[in-house]
Amino acid sequence: MRTHVRSAALLAIVLGLATTAVCATKTKAEARKARRNVVIFVVDGLRPGSLNVVDSPTLLALRNQGVNFANSHAMFPTFTTPNASAIATGHYLGDTSDFSNTLYPGYPIFNSGNFGNLPGTLTPFVENDQVLGDIDDHYNGNWLNEESLLQLARENGYNTASVGKVGPVALQDVSQLQPVNKQLPVPQTVFVDDATGRSTGIPLSSTIAAAITGAGLSTTAPDRSNGCGPTDQCNNGFSGNNETPGTTSPNTVQQQYFADVVTKAILPTFVQSGQPFALLFWSRDADGTQHNQGDSLNSLTPGINGPTSKASVQNADKNLKQILDFINANSALAKNTDIFITADHGFATISKHEIDALGHFTQSYSTQYVYKDINGRVEVNPGFLPPGFIAIDLAHALAMSLNDPDSIITDGNGQRVYEPVDPTIGQQTSTVRQRPANGNGLIGASGHILDNTDAKVIVAANGGSDLIYIPDHDPGRLRQGPRPTSVSPSSTGWSSV
Repeated sequence: MRTHVRSAALLAIVLGLATTAVCATKTKAEARKARRNVVIFVVDGLRPGSLNVVDSPTLLALRNQGVNFANSHAMFPTFTTPNASAIATGHYLGDTSDFSNTLYPGYPIFNSGNFGNLPGTLTPFVENDQVLGDIDDHYNGNWLNEESLLQLARENGYNTASVGKVGPVALQDVSQLQPVNKQLPVPQTVFVDDATGRSTGIPLSSTIAAAITGAGLSTTAPDRSNGCGPTDQCNNGFSGNNETPGTTSPNTVQQQYFADVVTKAILPTFVQSGQPFALLFWSRDADGTQHNQGDSLNSLTPGINGPTSKASVQNADKNLKQILDFINANSALAKNTDIFITADHGFATISKHEIDALGHFTQSYSTQYVYKDINGRVEVNPGFLPPGFIAIDLAHALAMSLNDPDSIITDGNGQRVYEPVDPTIGQQTSTVRQRPANGNGLIGASGHILDNTDAKVIVAANGGSDLIYIPDHDPGRLRQGPRPTSVSPSSTGWSSV
């Protein structure tokens, strides 16, 4: 077994050259038999400094014993899908157009009849199989418009599988998500993610479904609750709020399921077939737990260096060890399998209040108001940046209206409109929000044009590293003032998604 700790995007070159070189001197059958298996293990949100003997002995050992690519870096700090597209295809973001986790694709998702007929958002979160299928369908079957490693492997006789975090898993062979009669088809590549077994997921082939059932596992993936209640801290999906700490447990149940499906169903099936395989395992931890960790409520200390985040690294390390143990238990398999370890991005603790080490606080326009939900609860601490602060501040600076592309209501004239946003009203109502639901914003829009928005500016929120679109391509808009008067650390691109 060879181990490599470097950019998995290089694998497309490695695999392609190996196939060409072997086929030049051997028959197709001999070449197929000689080709090496590939396992790519992606640890979402892993920082190199997190590796140590206690929390990540397996990862550390592979880095020390294998080939360590010391200059690896994210395509876009610090968002999953842009880096997932680079890992999948080896191409930069200008080629794939996957610039962040939330995008403006140029049309309302699900409003075109794909998977349903309800009007949808203009700024979809693309870590979603249905959304990826919808965009695939809209953009000629492969919205990345590039060949991926798994696609290349699949087309050259490899068994292929992508397992783990919903979104980046599907991106590894995204052309397989082309909908047929508004339904995702059974793909040739095996996909197992958060949505597996649900109506929103990618279906399994009968062969893999039987293998999963035969291994005593469910064909429906568990969620991140760990079997706990919706607001219990043992629930890894519980993020808390400005008053309640989030989770104190890693994503153990869901990721154990993913690891079991790989080692007890998918890989045994692949090995039995006699064909080479390419497998990608995308670990939600450490990223998912670091987002929701409850060790550091409204504080920068310990931030993502607390015990919950450390436990998430241990969880990912455990999953990797299980896969390696399966491979090493078969000497022939171990000798013919390359293991690649990578991360999509790092992670950092950010502040939505302090702007420097001296304790100065942000004076952003959006922080001047008290934000209350529809029940009257204060959902943002006074003086803290609210979700959607860039859209709010930018709309104010441009002296334009703000609407929420993720909330559609019926106005007094019976029209379906994107809900207005006004931070000054004191409390959210059923017809006006104080802040955008998901942070996204339509600036300068009339509000009621659902199919082809007339917004002058569109903000696709990504935790502070927001994408700003100017649909009419007016260069003068970039120079339009007045400008915002303050910038906080969380608008510099260091929040992590």
